[in-house]
Amino acid sequence: MGLFIFRVLSLNALSGQQFATYITKECGNKQHFRLHISSEQDWNKPFHEIQIFIKEEEEKSQLARAVAKYIVNECEPQLVKVMLKKESLAQEEDEFVKLYNFCMDLLVDTTENKRSRNFRIEKIATACMDYFSQHRLLHVEGFISFWLKEYTRLLQDTMQYAIEEYLLDRQYEEFISLLQYFVYYQEPLTPVLHLIHDHDSEFNILNEQFKEVNVNYVQGVVARIADQELEMEDAIVSTLITLSPERIVLHTMEPQAVIITTIKRIFGERVEVCTGCTTCQMIHGQKSTN
Repeated sequence: MGLFIFRVLSLNALSGQQFATYITKECGNKQHFRLHISSEQDWNKPFHEIQIFIKEEEEKSQLARAVAKYIVNECEPQLVKVMLKKESLAQEEDEFVKLYNFCMDLLVDTTENKRSRNFRIEKIATACMDYFSQHRLLHVEGFISFWLKEYTRLLQDTMQYAIEEYLLDRQYEEFISLLQYFVYYQEPLTPVLHLIHDHDSEFNILNEQFKEVNVNYVQGVVARIADQELEMEDAIVSTLITLSPERIVLHTMEPQAVIITTIKRIFGERVEVCTGCTTCQMIHGQKSTN
């Protein structure tokens, strides 16, 4: 097959060796496999040149996968940073870091992300094979810019999705903080409320004598505070704010449910979570037999 030459910007002293590690790992240590690293200059930018001699067609495919894995593992984080900076959404450094980490959570090598990550590697490896059929010299950064348009579009789409999710999360956190502030300064109107959690965001509200509190879900209080549409979980929060209990005993068999966490965050020390008292066992037991 002959000699292939790769050029990698020497961002640090280990850049070339790092690239070579991927090649060695993917192609294996074969007797005829030759790898040489040197430092050079190109357009006033330092780079490492890696020379690789291979004999077999199969090794060209392995070489393509090595390049693909190097790009996804080592170049992708920097690509995401550059894309985010172009968006200019985060004005403060700490906000940029949060947004960057949010993006990378969707890209890093986890069980949840494995399918999309493997898809990106295959796309790059295929592009490498096409490139190798015409060229023997590959400048990694230039290859990404000019040959991996589809890959960079995938990154862009992932980044846009991450930005939207991040902004929604930030809006939610601001919403929760506003409600916490409102509850903190609100005078209690009811001594105790027992909140019976059926499932999802469905609740029954009982007073301290365990009699049902006949109150319609109020959609005005929270809506005026947040100036946004209410979902079911917001409705129960709005009702609790309207009743303003000094203490909330929350009877649930799902203490980790999102709505339970939301209520605890908003009402703080006023909330007592019960997962096994006689009353809630009786109530949940009756519902399971109906």
